[in-house]
Amino acid sequence: MSPGEALLRESIRERERGHAERAHELVSRALALDPGYFEALVHRGVLAAELGRPAEALASYDAALRLRPSAAQALYNRGTALQALGRHAEATESYQRLLQQTPADAEALNNLGVCLLETGRAAEARALADSAITEAERIDGIGFAEVRLRVAAAEARHAAGDGDGARAVLRSALDHIAARADRITDPAWRASYLG
Repeated sequence: MSPGEALLRESIRERERGHAERAHELVSRALALDPGYFEALVHRGVLAAELGRPAEALASYDAALRLRPSAAQALYNRGTALQALGRHAEATESYQRLLQQTPADAEALNNLGVCLLETGRAAEARALADSAITEAERIDGIGFAEVRLRVAAAEARHAAGDGDGARAVLRSALDHIAARADRITDPAWRASYLG
């Protein structure tokens, strides 16, 4: 194992322990040894995003994508960094590139829909939100993420002028939460789930 790999592994362990700043320091040392270390670039981007530094995260993802232009996780993370910076049109491009490779990625579909909504393209956002929900239902079991997808779909419907459709989607989200809660047998856990 190279010194850079050892530093990356230690950085990952520090992140798992909740020490993001220390993890960032370690991965930066790994990149000082090997500036073209793809996995370290992506990891540094994740850490920068967690530390509230989306511009730094974006720089790391862009560097990683120069090495591997079609890397799915780097494209997705680049989109989220751009969204955090309010650069929705550019984030749209990242998600579109990702969806060319993985067209059924519910999270990417949802995030692309949010970007379209932010740029005034409500009808397109609505269609993508519906696709994201369909994919989430197909894989069954992404829990609260699926509810978040439904809320985004409701926002897109509302922005497109379909108030009744927005209410129906929100009712559907609440029904999903209730149905999941009904399957919880432990009363204390059920109460905390419904919070």
